[in-house]
Amino acid sequence: MGEKQKESLEEEMKSLFLPTSSGKDLEISTIGMKLEEQRCVSVDLQRKNKEYLAHIEELEEELEAERNTRTKIERQRLDLSNEVDDLHDKLEELGGSAAPQVEINRKLDTELAHLRQELEEVLLQSEATASSIQKKHALSLVEATEQYESMQSVRMKLDKEIQNLKGEIEEHAVTNENLQKAYYFLYY
Repeated sequence: MGEKQKESLEEEMKSLFLPTSSGKDLEISTIGMKLEEQRCVSVDLQRKNKEYLAHIEELEEELEAERNTRTKIERQRLDLSNEVDDLHDKLEELGGSAAPQVEINRKLDTELAHLRQELEEVLLQSEATASSIQKKHALSLVEATEQYESMQSVRMKLDKEIQNLKGEIEEHAVTNENLQKAYYFLYY
């Protein structure tokens, strides 16, 4: 209750106890209705507060799920990167053999396509989560905006990584072509 409302109610209560000529019952009834109104407002505010707290908890759970997904994708990306390095090492060991090189390139292409698909899914999920958070609650708008900007930053980093991986694939293709030419030169 606001300070003015308290003072107003106190004045009304004082006037009830002071001798007055008429309308005492009317004043008591009016005060009773005002008290009931204030009680209803208080109950409504408590209910809304519980709803807001539940909504905040829901948003925190969504954010945690998003973080877990990102962590999982990052681990998979590192695993794939290590596997690409291993395949590159195997390629160097094989030297000029074209058939294994073709198989290695095919595996690299498949793994890269898989990684791209997962990254796109993460980006789509990130954008959907940010959009959902913005629409769900006006009080969460600032937090949702920060999350969205963070996700865009991750997206730019992932796009840059994809470009780097494309460059690596192109380098591998050139290396493969050079190895094939060298192999052809040596054996034909």
